[in-house]
Amino acid sequence: MEERRGYVEGYGTGIRKMIRACEENGSFEPRFEIDHQHFKVTFPRGKKVPDEILEEDENAVMELIKSDGGITQTAISERTGIELSKVKRITLALQQKKLIMRSGSRRSGCWLLNPEISYGPRR
Repeated sequence: MEERRGYVEGYGTGIRKMIRACEENGSFEPRFEIDHQHFKVTFPRGKKVPDEILEEDENAVMELIKSDGGITQTAISERTGIELSKVKRITLALQQKKLIMRSGSRRSGCWLLNPEISYGPRR
């Protein structure tokens, strides 16, 4: 039993190293699952959108686009209370930051999220 203690102590430091590496890389923290025989680590794909990269209005627009890619700029303006001209500037800024892109025509197109970035809940 005494010889196993070193493994358990080393086990904890590896977890901290994985979490720190993910934070430094801008990725989501890994998820750990442990049972009596197995240890599973899941690394979510993509990068987090740092909180500081988006302003409050940009965040509101992103949330609507995440929930409905077909939403129009007019509808975004109506639902957020942000003036239409500002919504247009925000969607352009989000495109320049490579967070969203437009697919299709102006009338029947939709907004697409950048697949390289994870938009899930932050911890």
